[in-house]
This record gives sequence, structure tokens and C-alpha cells, in this order.
Amino acid sequence: TAGAWQGVGNALFELGEVDSAEVALRRAIELDVNSVPARLALASILDKKGAASQAEDVLVSCAPVSYDTECAKEYAILLMKRGASASARDTLMSLVQSRSWDKEVYFTLAQALAAEGDPDGAELMRTRFGEIESVDGEIFRLQERIRLNPSSLRERFELADRYRAVGRTLDAARTLNAATVLAPGNMNIRNNIGVLLLESEQPAAAAEQFKAILRIDPAFDAARTNLERAESRMRATGDNGNAPQDLSF
Repeated sequence: TAGAWQGVGNALFELGEVDSAEVALRRAIELDVNSVPARLALASILDKKGAASQAEDVLVSCAPVSYDTECAKEYAILLMKRGASASARDTLMSLVQSRSWDKEVYFTLAQALAAEGDPDGAELMRTRFGEIESVDGEIFRLQERIRLNPSSLRERFELADRYRAVGRTLDAARTLNAATVLAPGNMNIRNNIGVLLLESEQPAAAAEQFKAILRIDPAFDAARTNLERAESRMRATGDNGNAPQDLSF
């Protein structure tokens, strides 16, 4: 299968077998032309080998922002490397909201804006890059503290707050979901997970969270209000809840 070949390619790359990894990843794409992970991995190899134009060709089919935001970002980075700053800028500007937590977007956008004669815009992007990098450092330190003390609820709450601060609301929800094992009866945690899912544009998954709370505690007014918000969002987006969000890491 495509997934198996991709796994082989990734493993070969880790072992330093770059050419063999490239062959395996090309095979994965032959089996599934829509495999974004395989395309990203192959493009990374080609770029490292100095074949940036080939890397662009690999990513161009998944580069539209509406198709896959990570592919769009990597494609824009390649555009910037060959000096196509205007095209890179346009793509990256459209990613600022959907990947607001991604410091690579701001770093490359700062370069593109500077190249296009917008020093003020470039400085703004560099400032945002610095803010995210600072929070990323805090996130790493909290992850290490949780690893050393996995029963600490306080540090999980702090980590969720840091994720939310940089727009990584789904990671925040996953962090709180892990905390429910430590405090299974805490409905406030579950309500906050639902709110984060709603912020992550996952209204159906959010609605399921709020319904679960109300089955346990029908008098939890905040969950009832949030359920109404989630159901309203579902109607607006046409989300029928067929694909609930996986909150596992």
C-alpha cells in the first residue's frame, strides 16, 4: 500500500539511504497520487539534494491553500528559495490565519515582504515569529515537566493555555483530554475541551462533548449554552458529525 511504502521511505531516510528512500516515496505516490505526507517527504529529500525545482513539481498538486495548508507552506518556502517572493508572499499571507501557530510561516513571510519592499510588514512578521518561538520554548519545558510528573494537572492546564495562546487549539484540546484521565469527574475540563474543539472548527466533535456533559449533569448551564453554539455552527457549515475528531496524541 501507499502507506507502507511511505513508511519504508521514511525509515530508509532515517538510516541515511537517501536514494532508496526517494524510490520508495515515489512508489507511494504512484499508488496514491493524493498522499500529501509522501509528497512532503519526497519534496524534502529532493530539496536537500539540491533539486528544488523537482521538489516544487512534487508539491504543486497539493499546494493550493484550500487543499492542504502544510503543503502550501512548504511550496511557498520553495518559491521563496528561488526568488519568487511575490508568489510566496501571496500564499503565506493566506496561511496567517489557518496556521497562526506556525513560526515558519511568519519567518518566510518576513523574508518575502522584505524582498517585496515592505519593511514594516516584514518587521511585524519577525515580531510574531519571535513571540511564537518564545511560546514554543515554554511548551517544550512544560512537556518535559509533564513527562517527569505525568500526574500534574496544573502543568497540563498551563500547557493547554500555551497551545491556545499560539492558536494550536486542537493540541490544547488533546492536552486537556489527557487530563480527564486524572480527573474523570471534572466537567469543567470536559466543557473546556468542547470549547476548544469549537474554536478548532470541529463543531460536531464539540457537540458530542457537551452532550456527554449534560448526560452526566443536566444542570450544567454552560455546557447547554455551548451545545447550542455548536449545533448552530454545524447547521452553518453542514457538518453532520460523520467524522468525530480524534483527540489522542
